[in-house]
Amino acid sequence: LTDPNVTGSSVGGGSVGCLAGFLGAGIVPRCSVENARVRGESGSAGGLVGTNRAGEVTHCYSSGLVSGSPVGGLVGRNDGYVLACYSAGTVTGTGASGGLVGYCLYGKVTRCYSVATVSGTSFVGGLIGKNVEPDVYGGPGAAVTDCYSTGTVRGTGERVGGLIWIEWRRGLWVDCNVLLQ
Repeated sequence: LTDPNVTGSSVGGGSVGCLAGFLGAGIVPRCSVENARVRGESGSAGGLVGTNRAGEVTHCYSSGLVSGSPVGGLVGRNDGYVLACYSAGTVTGTGASGGLVGYCLYGKVTRCYSVATVSGTSFVGGLIGKNVEPDVYGGPGAAVTDCYSTGTVRGTGERVGGLIWIEWRRGLWVDCNVLLQ
């Protein structure tokens, strides 16, 4: 799948995204979703991909309205690789809510940014809502490198960050910035 441009909406249970609900493996290069309307009712929701289990999302972007839990402007849950992507629009969640990625457990996010407006209860971030690597799960850990966020971030509960809400001690983020307006 290369260079698709999707405009539309998607609503459903489980993982939901305007382009794909679940990406188990493979590469999604140079894709865009504009004016998306995505609502996840019982699983992860993303403007482009609901759950990226072990795939690569590269040089993609999404814009529109995305809601759910976990929820991200581009990817709802990322355990794979997101490279050189960005998101815009509005992200609203009741759990892990991020401008680009809602929940990142083992995934990598590199050279990405978000200009999305993000609002939620807890685990809210301008780029990533919840970036975790708990020892009990094992694994290589979530890593965020060379990313930034400029959108407005609002949380009504605890655990709110302009860039990332990081939980535990082993997540890694390098050369990242929050641009305050």
